[in-house]
Amino acid sequence: MHTSTIAECAAMSESWTTFFQQLVEDGAEAGVFQRVAPAAEIAQRMVALSDGLSFRSAIGYTGMQVHRVRALLVSFAAQQLGVRAEALAEA
Repeated sequence: MHTSTIAECAAMSESWTTFFQQLVEDGAEAGVFQRVAPAAEIAQRMVALSDGLSFRSAIGYTGMQVHRVRALLVSFAAQQLGVRAEALAEA
């Protein structure tokens, strides 16, 4: 892969990670989330899982339709944030 492409992908991933980290920190400070790990770690987990599931969906893995990917991400996020999955699915 070309070096500039890797740098662009890394920057995009970092941007998503920063976004999720801030979201987790804000929610924890507001008392909405009861996180199970530091916000930075949860953000890295979410981005990694999202990347992997999105890849599987994009190339057509069996059972990885968009609705299934969303359900897996919502379930995982709920576990990481200490909230009910239903509460996140409504958002």
